[in-house]
Amino acid sequence: EGDTVVEASWEGEGCAISTASASLLTEELKGKTIKEVRALEKEDLFKMLGIDQLGPGRVKCVTLSLETLRECITD
Repeated sequence: EGDTVVEASWEGEGCAISTASASLLTEELKGKTIKEVRALEKEDLFKMLGIDQLGPGRVKCVTLSLETLRECITD
């Protein structure tokens, strides 16, 4: 379908948490519609990573890939 993610990848460097988050997010995107992708929240990333809580300074590490993804999706 035209609005379904067929493939996703990322390139970059960062801490272990941001790298893991980006990797898991790109895998999660495959097969989802753009509407489903837009509905992803930071809690979804925490669940993918198996993390219940994280210090405030590290939340940015988890959400960087999702924030970047949102900026890349256009209407």
